[in-house]
Amino acid sequence: MKNRKFKEHDIIISSPPHRTTHSAYSDDLERDFSCRCAYCNLHKNSVTTPFEVDHFIPRAVFKGIRDDLNNDYRNLVYACKKCNGAKSSKFSGDIKSENPTNNSFYDPRQVDYNTIFYRNDYGAIVSNDAKGRSMIRDIKLYRPIHTMGWLCEKLASMVDKLDVAISYETNCERLVVLQQARDKICYKYFQYERVFKASYNEPDFSVEGLEALGK
Repeated sequence: MKNRKFKEHDIIISSPPHRTTHSAYSDDLERDFSCRCAYCNLHKNSVTTPFEVDHFIPRAVFKGIRDDLNNDYRNLVYACKKCNGAKSSKFSGDIKSENPTNNSFYDPRQVDYNTIFYRNDYGAIVSNDAKGRSMIRDIKLYRPIHTMGWLCEKLASMVDKLDVAISYETNCERLVVLQQARDKICYKYFQYERVFKASYNEPDFSVEGLEALGK
């Protein structure tokens, strides 16, 4: 079984100017996290649902005790709606300590998730680490939608590579083969992308409902 890297980018550790609200850091987070959800690695352009600003130490935990964490950039994480909703207010640790952290999860700024997670042959997110497995359960990274999003991205990448190969190919026979391969992969990509976006955006999604809409 081949283990595939969880992500290809490095998270940037920056210190943007102080902003009055946590949501005002959205552009900074988007840049530092390379437009990807810190928890599942989904790219923001893969879905139409806007990404969110997650509090690593949840607001429900620090409210009234450490209100400074609300706008502390070090406590803010770029996350997709699915992961942010699943993570919710899960927390373990001492909020009253001098430097509190959320021990339920690895801080994506402090720990390279490539050392915790990888993709198996089916594209599912897996981990050999105890806390990593707990995170998969708590953030629901086991959901098929996370595999589907990864698969769509891989298919789109294959199409892009074939486009480049086609643009340079001068042999007519090879060109036909490349174009046929591109058409087949494109067809699969649009099929999977349609299901992925519908299931991501609609809580009551069903394949039967999608088929009915397509008729």
